Amino acid sequence: MKIKNHLQRYSISTLSLFSLFFSTLIIASNAQAANATISTTRPKLVVFLVFDQLRADYLLKYKEEFVKNSSSKLGGFNYLLENGSYYPYAEYNVLQNMTCPGHAMISTGSWPINTGISLNEWYDKETKKTVYCVEDEKYDRSPRRLATTTLSDEFKALDIPSKVFGVALKDRSGIMLSGRKADGVFWFNEKNWQWETSKFYKDLPTWMGPYNSKISKIKGEKKWLASKWGVEATINLGQEIILNEKLGKNKGTDFLFMSFSTHDIAGHTYGPNSKEMKELTLAEDLQIARFMNFMRSKFQLSKDVLFVLTADHGIPASIEYSNLNKVEAEFINEIEVIEKIYSELNKMYSPKEKQEWFSSFKSLHYYANDVVLEKLSINKKEFLETCRKIILKQNQLEEVLIPSSFTIEKIINPQLRAQVDNSFVGHQWGDLILVPRPYSMNKSQIVLVNHLTGYVYDRTVPLILVGDAFRRQTFYQKAYIVDIAPTVSAVLHSLPGAKSDGRILYETFRN
Repeated sequence: MKIKNHLQRYSISTLSLFSLFFSTLIIASNAQAANATISTTRPKLVVFLVFDQLRADYLLKYKEEFVKNSSSKLGGFNYLLENGSYYPYAEYNVLQNMTCPGHAMISTGSWPINTGISLNEWYDKETKKTVYCVEDEKYDRSPRRLATTTLSDEFKALDIPSKVFGVALKDRSGIMLSGRKADGVFWFNEKNWQWETSKFYKDLPTWMGPYNSKISKIKGEKKWLASKWGVEATINLGQEIILNEKLGKNKGTDFLFMSFSTHDIAGHTYGPNSKEMKELTLAEDLQIARFMNFMRSKFQLSKDVLFVLTADHGIPASIEYSNLNKVEAEFINEIEVIEKIYSELNKMYSPKEKQEWFSSFKSLHYYANDVVLEKLSINKKEFLETCRKIILKQNQLEEVLIPSSFTIEKIINPQLRAQVDNSFVGHQWGDLILVPRPYSMNKSQIVLVNHLTGYVYDRTVPLILVGDAFRRQTFYQKAYIVDIAPTVSAVLHSLPGAKSDGRILYETFRN
């Protein structure tokens, strides 16, 4: 009895301590939120620096080799790291990480289920054609497939004078960042070696005619886009926009979105642990330093400009690098997987005549051929379950998802469950989705390394917020990329996108 009473007293005492501990945490958190304040003065210019495929560890790994800050000259990445709120491990909690959905999440504060953009491209079962995320029958390129508004769209709705411009080598990057109401979005045409836009936006401004003529005379090569030339060209155009459009000199707040596609183009070719990627990252730092010093010559940085630096996704190590470091990784031989599926299905359902069982294969999404299934009176649910078993039996994958038949509760892995929940866009998804094992990837004749998963190396990126509103501090608590738009919108006293899912990162605000 004494032991029982002692245990009861111990349990009550322990529970009381835990209650006190968590109550203190909540009170402290609420106090911090209550003390967080935002200046009533909006910044004159908001600048987004989005690096395509900048994995979280790049800034940590090379920090000591980046340009140092001094009174006479600002650094690049180091200026941002040392003058803002830094989340080393911000996350995308989605099933597959790639460029178009990543940029859409940054600008809208919404998961793919609300942006309507879960893939770069997908197979449309009605038209039986591949659809590109920013293609437009009327304008060629536009953000019309984006199912919500961006933070700059919402700011423009305030009827406060504002200019919005976007720049990227990739059209989808610039378009998804800049939204519907942008005054100009420019991407690079490698065929005629010029910057171009879409009729959805205004025509190219007159000052860009001579600028494009000068660039086209260079007669560059495609491989330049994977070098420091691509970064320099993006920043050069960004600076020209600031000067010619007088960004930050107008009555309201202006926006400049710059996405650096070069990092992704090179990363796919060499892998994140290569000497080529280290050299490129250090070259990018020099270019960012050049841009920061340009900005300091035009603005009072801490007061006038709000900077955001982040990335649209990460990247795994190459298969070779992983294996050298005793990490089990392999290429998924999709040709072998598909041949095995077809062989087994032909035996089961159509032994006398070979069938085309799938209409398309894209980004590990397999789209069943409904015409064949209907012709042979095959139950689609049973067909997909059979395919799943055939694929998993080959022992190359972590999981095979069947979007049409599962409920979220059926997914045992809580991380995967949340990623599916955030990412689901039914008309874009395949009937089967292949989930690789960690560090494994689908084999490609085009690239060495690929990012199509929700694993840490693909979903974790840096996030830095710099400006008068933000603390100079490193934060290790959880932050999602969808938190960027609500946080910046709070500083601007405006709303984030209409379907925003993120929270305001109030802990970054100065007291």
